[in-house]
Amino acid sequence: MKIGGCMRTNLFYQSPMSGFLLCNLDEDGDPQYYGYENIYGAWIIMKAVESGETTYAYDTGGYSAAWSNKATQTYALPSVSFASLLI
Repeated sequence: MKIGGCMRTNLFYQSPMSGFLLCNLDEDGDPQYYGYENIYGAWIIMKAVESGETTYAYDTGGYSAAWSNKATQTYALPSVSFASLLI
């Protein structure tokens, strides 16, 4: 059933980034990094490159070390980075 151009489903969707707060950002140069952490210590670092690609790194602890080493994190598309959060 369509409602206002959107498809209605019985599934509840919540973004994997729900509950995460922006803690750090590095917008100097290319790529740009945005660091998020939730109250449980899990973190997401978003890497955005000028060409338009946005990839993510995710883990459940050690945000300070991850942010310090953001350039060497393993980044992937959301379907890979957040696979453990999807049901």
